[in-house]
Amino acid sequence: MTASQAPSPSRAQVSTRLVHPILRYLRAFKGPAAPMAMAQASGLPLEELEKVRWIEHAQLESMLAVLREFARDESEIRAATTFHFTESYGLLRWVLWTTSPEQLYRIAARTVGSLTTTSTIAIEALGPERIAVRHRSSVKESKTACFGRAAHLAALPTLCGLRPASVHESACQADGAAECVYVVSWRHERRWLPYVLGFALGAVALAAGLWSRAPGLGLLAALLCFALVAAWDAVREIGRREATIVELQGALSRAMEADDELRREALALDTRQRQWTELVERRTEERARALRDVVARVQQLQQARNETLLGWSHDLRNPMFVLQMGADWLHENADALPEEARAVVQEQRDALDRMRALLAELMRAAKPERGVGSDLRVQLEVRTLAPELHARLRAFAIRKDVHVDVTVTAQAPECFDVDPLLFDRVVDNLLSNATKYTDRGSITVEIGGVPGFVTIAVADTGKGLDAEAIRRILEPGQPDPEMAAGESYGVGLSIVVRLLRQSGGRLEIASRPGEGTRFDAFFPLEAVERSSTPIELAARDASATEPPLA
Repeated sequence: MTASQAPSPSRAQVSTRLVHPILRYLRAFKGPAAPMAMAQASGLPLEELEKVRWIEHAQLESMLAVLREFARDESEIRAATTFHFTESYGLLRWVLWTTSPEQLYRIAARTVGSLTTTSTIAIEALGPERIAVRHRSSVKESKTACFGRAAHLAALPTLCGLRPASVHESACQADGAAECVYVVSWRHERRWLPYVLGFALGAVALAAGLWSRAPGLGLLAALLCFALVAAWDAVREIGRREATIVELQGALSRAMEADDELRREALALDTRQRQWTELVERRTEERARALRDVVARVQQLQQARNETLLGWSHDLRNPMFVLQMGADWLHENADALPEEARAVVQEQRDALDRMRALLAELMRAAKPERGVGSDLRVQLEVRTLAPELHARLRAFAIRKDVHVDVTVTAQAPECFDVDPLLFDRVVDNLLSNATKYTDRGSITVEIGGVPGFVTIAVADTGKGLDAEAIRRILEPGQPDPEMAAGESYGVGLSIVVRLLRQSGGRLEIASRPGEGTRFDAFFPLEAVERSSTPIELAARDASATEPPLA
């Protein structure tokens, strides 16, 4: 949590982590309308509510009021507030499994400040398996909040592998008391049945020995029964612990594999980004060198043109001077000329003025006119591309509750030639945008083909786009002004549009707000000619027509 997100001690605030289980429960059992109703009650967008942030206590109470409307009774309120309780702790629950319930309650009392600024909790031991929890709040809380707190207290022992605790509320602030007091009791597993059975068998063996007048043999048989029962119970406990250790090792192994996959994909992404940066730098240097050559040639032409214009000006100035002198003399002696001759002299003077203006125009400097991807194409096989894209997509979405899948249609070619850097740049942008704006649901990638093109379709169930947002994407450099810097559609996807357009492909977009988005990237099967100079690029771009869009 950053400094800007930290709560002010003087304000009644709570963490949105308290409502995340409720949102998951309502989405699973009440449909999408229920989480939206909670978001409306809080005054925040649903995607903001699903992040970890601080909100006002009044916003929490408004959302709990919505929960009361959707819940049938108190038991469903308790179930909603502790939905997927143990899973929400992740790998930490295996660490907590080694602690005792009383230690868990004391840890919860010390860390309550990470969830709310209004509450304090004190723990009072009443026995080996029984405690009193005293909760005091600086603001008035609803009965629903008390139900949720009691449900959490009951669920804590499950982190130790025990059954839920029994919670009795002896006082409640919602009913006017100074504090909420809960008496919590739990039970460790009792392994008394094997020993009762052993005692019974031993008693039978001892009685049989006494009846047969062999008490020593009966006593030996009784001791043997007890030893067998104790050994059987020890073996069973060892097996249980070994099973728990195997489960823990499996969870750690899966977490390590997921982390390793994420690191590999992150390294691969970094490598692709570095290759792309090197290519852009190389292309930029080539363009700069070409521009320098163009500028040098233009300067040479400009200098030659200036010299030519100066020569023309000098050569034309001499005959114009003679004509001007003659016209001036005739104008000075116009009284001796007939009326028609005086008009001709004036026309000559006007013509000489226009010629001087034309010479001045000729002396003006003419303004010169001013237009990434790799030239390498490799062959990609679809059968190897599909699992690679699946691994890449899983790495992007590894921290999210999103189902990912990659499919290949019957129309997809077995292999195709493509610029690898351009292909990775386009696909990485599409996958990263899909995972960035999809917090739940699914993201699917479909590899297909149409005549002349191989298609990569990325469909998500995220926030979706309206027509104006699509227009901004298709106009490079037009990000969404309502989003924070670095989080907007526009710049990255406009790069995709430009790269596909330069390669002879296109990007089609189909989307509705709140229903997700589908991007179809068309990669040409045959390479298009690339311009060798920036001026040729500019000329071709100026004459290009827009590709059809969905």
